[in-house]
Amino acid sequence: MSEDLVFVVGDSEGVPAGNYRGTFDRIDIVEDTEFAERAARFVFKIETGEHGGRETSVLCTVVDDKGAARKPTPKNKLGKVLAGLAGGPVEPGSQVRPAEHFGTSYLLTVEPTKSGAGTTVSTIFRDTA
Repeated sequence: MSEDLVFVVGDSEGVPAGNYRGTFDRIDIVEDTEFAERAARFVFKIETGEHGGRETSVLCTVVDDKGAARKPTPKNKLGKVLAGLAGGPVEPGSQVRPAEHFGTSYLLTVEPTKSGAGTTVSTIFRDTA
């Protein structure tokens, strides 16, 4: 089994800080064994320019280190990402299905991470152009 594994080496830096037009591509679920957290990585593919075709993402905790589900709110990162995907504020009690937005174009702001080890998507606006 393990001899069938194939790995594709990616660029851990993503794209440099800046403003981009990107397509929402997918969500990857990430397990953090050190902190027993589960996160969703919202992945966007840059559409044009020097970094066209490269990926950038934002990581949001969905299960905390105590095993509790992290609920999206208007003030936390997960809630802000979902509002960006939906194209505006999300009312309490409403549902957002991220998969319905795969292939949608967004204007993204990418900034350095707090650790400085890479970059992350900090704002997401639906591209209306």
